[in-house]
Formats: sequence, structure tokens, C-alpha cells
Amino acid sequence: TFYNLIGRTLFYLTLSENLSGELPVLRLDDSGNVYNQLREYFVHAGRIDYQAIFQPYFTDCIRYNGTIDSALRLLMGTLTAFDFRILPTEVIGTVLENIVPKDDKQKFGQYFTPEILANMVAFPAVETRDSILFDPTSGTGTFLNSFYQILSYYGNKSHQAKLSQIWGNDISHFPAMLSVINLYKQDVSQTDNFPRVIRGDFFSLRTDSEINFPDSHDHQKRIRIPLPLFDGIASNFPFIQQEDIPNDKLEALFRKEFETEQAAFVKEKDFCINERSDYFTYCIYNSIRFLKDGGTLCAITSNAWLGKEYGIQFKQFLLNNFHIKYVVKSNAEHWFTDSKVSTIYFVLEKNVSLDQPTKFVSLNVKLKDAFDGG
Repeated sequence: TFYNLIGRTLFYLTLSENLSGELPVLRLDDSGNVYNQLREYFVHAGRIDYQAIFQPYFTDCIRYNGTIDSALRLLMGTLTAFDFRILPTEVIGTVLENIVPKDDKQKFGQYFTPEILANMVAFPAVETRDSILFDPTSGTGTFLNSFYQILSYYGNKSHQAKLSQIWGNDISHFPAMLSVINLYKQDVSQTDNFPRVIRGDFFSLRTDSEINFPDSHDHQKRIRIPLPLFDGIASNFPFIQQEDIPNDKLEALFRKEFETEQAAFVKEKDFCINERSDYFTYCIYNSIRFLKDGGTLCAITSNAWLGKEYGIQFKQFLLNNFHIKYVVKSNAEHWFTDSKVSTIYFVLEKNVSLDQPTKFVSLNVKLKDAFDGG
């Protein structure tokens, strides 16, 4: 409740300052409770869209008592004292990211990818200035930001075009909110600034899904945009403990998709996904549906699949569907200091048959040192 309230409030204050006249200035009075007053402001913003932020959520049903009301009035008085027209937008993202306690990050596998690492992992997924890109578990939007910067590097200077080429998704409200902010802050002056971030379960998305977005020429109107096939996918898939993975539900999903066409899961005519598979393997299995032939998939994962039993099945799936271009690890540092998982990243090319080996790359220098000033 707290994460969502603070996130919505900060984002509303930014919007109301930068979209002058589009939204009323947030002011609380003593005539009513804080819940009802804030709700009215958020309804106004929801009409413009930014659905990942202002879309209704279960925490909206929680009412505030008098003590909370008083505390929120003090907090809102502090926040509204800032001039959000000149406050750097990265400050807002930093505040929101640091609201999340370390224990919550570990419980839900939500580790914020360092910017340099995200740029390295995302770069192979972007081949041209016209690439259509996707992070299916976008978290705070670090990879979406990397996509944006790499498209700019390739010569795509149109803010609106880049937003139309970059798609994100996250099942959790708070990370999805941060994804929107990370793209929104690239150019807060434009009124057609609608990041294509979906809030939903990645495993419920379909290739024939249509997503509601505002018309960039008139945000009071809605247009339905088909979810495209992507040239590149890059993600840091969640590190979820084995006992928290809904194996039965996911196996049933992939049985429908893969039973007749993926030999890695069929043994003696029976379909089975190894029950000890890590969560990220299911994310890779699902990603193949959204990737064009010849497209690139880049992912940060644990290194367990290189040596554990379930990795045999996973590697067979990769070899049947991809050219494994790179597998990269670091000997110099842990990329995620709060995580107990040893991580690597790899680069895959879908349905590409090349007479080239897989390159296993070891980094013997910290990323910050390697790219300092670069």
C-alpha cells in the first residue's frame, strides 16, 4: 500500500507539473479524508492513461485511519513543496527504488540490474534503429532504459518512435510503475509520452493479444495495438526459490504449447518438464513464442543450469531452438550483491544455424572499472 501510494503520488506530481493544464495541481484540504482526495486526483491521471501506474489495484480498497490521515497530510505537504518541473527525474526513480527493503527483494527475486550490466546484456538484442524490443519481466525498467539508449546510439532520435518500439511487462504493480517512470523520464515535455508497459502475468500473455493504449495524437481516445513479435528480448528473470514455483500450472501451460514440437520435453512419449527446473527456464520457454525467427534473446540467470540435472533438458531445448552465441560470467565480482545466487548471462539467436561454436567468456575485471568514463 505504501509503495503504490508514494509511487503514484510522486508520478502524479511530475505529470501535473510537466503537462501544465492537463491535470489539477495536487492540494489536500481539511474537508475530507486523504484517501478520497487522492483517489480523485489519480482518477484524473488514469484518464490520460499510464495504465501500469493508475490502473486499479487491490491496495486501493484499504482505508486510512485518522493517524494515517495526519501522517499523509504532513508527507504531502513536504512533497508538494518541491518544484517538479526542475527536480531531476532520476531522483524520483532513485527514491522509489530505495523504498524497497532488501528482504523483499530476496523474497520476490526482484534485484535491480546495474545499469552497466543491463547495457552489456541488452546490446546484442538491438540490431538496428528499427528493432522492436521486449523485456517480459521488466522490474524497474533498467533494460527498457538500455533499449532506449541503444536505439539512440543507432541513430533513432524520435522519442515517440522509440517508445513505440520498446515494450515491457511486469506482474507486480510497484516494479511496473518504475518501468513506466524510467521510460517517461526520457522526455517529460512530450504529451504523447505513453510507455508501452503492461501489468500482467507473462505466462498469460498471448501472441495475438491486443493492448489498449491512448492515441498519441489525442490521449482522450484509445487505440488497440496488437502485441508484436520481437526482434530482441532481454531480461533479468526473477530468481525464485524452487518451492515457490507453480510447477504443475506451468507444465500444463507448456504441454499445450510444446507436446508435439519440442523433443526436449518428451521421453518415451510422455511430456514432462524437470520438476527441479529454476523459474527462469520457464521464462525462456515462454519467450520463444514472442521472438521472431532470427531474433536475439539475452538473459541474466543463475549458473545452476550449467551443472545441475535439470540443465540437461534445458540445454537440449536451447540447442533445438537457438544458436547459443555467448555464455558470460564474472570472476571479478558478484553482479547482484544482495543475492546469494551466482549469475551469468547468455545470448541466443532463434532458429539460426551457424557453423560456429558457443563462446564461454570470463570477465576478470569489474564492469565499473572496464567502462569507467567510457
